[in-house]
Amino acid sequence: MIFGAGAVKTVEKIEKISLAEQTYLRITSMIVRGEFPAGSRLAEEELSRRFGVSRTPVRETLRRLAEAELIELLPGRGARVRQASAKEIGDLFECRTMIECLALTNAAGRIPDERLAELEKIFADLRTDRSRAVSADEEFHTLIADSCSNCCLGEELKKLILRCAPYRHLHNYMQSNFDPLKERLKLVRLVRARDWSRARSELIAHIMSAARVAETHDEAAATEKHEAGATLPVPDRGESPR
Repeated sequence: MIFGAGAVKTVEKIEKISLAEQTYLRITSMIVRGEFPAGSRLAEEELSRRFGVSRTPVRETLRRLAEAELIELLPGRGARVRQASAKEIGDLFECRTMIECLALTNAAGRIPDERLAELEKIFADLRTDRSRAVSADEEFHTLIADSCSNCCLGEELKKLILRCAPYRHLHNYMQSNFDPLKERLKLVRLVRARDWSRARSELIAHIMSAARVAETHDEAAATEKHEAGATLPVPDRGESPR
């Protein structure tokens, strides 16, 4: 577009997100944040009404979430947010440590230092709140995936990051004594220093700490369920926004 004689020609790209993608991002975010906790029923009709969309984008969203193993499809009954056992959670995070350490090695020397410097600044700032720290942490792990020279490896890591997200949410928000800055700051600094051996060890500890919290939460929920002598309350229909 040209504004006035001799003006510099500029082209600004405006990203258009489809209704289906908006629906997917919204529902995925709600699952990750625990607004749709494990075991919750997700009915197409109720979700369509809640978000003011047709059932088509909702159906597509549920299909994608099932492929990502965040939900389970229930023939004729919509879907249910996946409820993993403590062992399944442990296995998932153990698998992620293997893949992400491999990805970190593959991405060595390709991770933009300017991006790492920005993240280090966030983690080093004691004024950074927990929400921003968590967001920056997600950016860090995605940066590793995006920097892989092996695109297949990067894509597999992204899938695992998404599958782990609801359980990492527990780690980040349920531990009152958890310092969201110190642990991440150490890891980012090791990557910036290209101390790959120590960075991998710290990465494993960082990921598995979330697994332990998720496993403990699952065991506590199972105990509560057993003592109550009934199943945990699970809504059959999506709730209307309040």
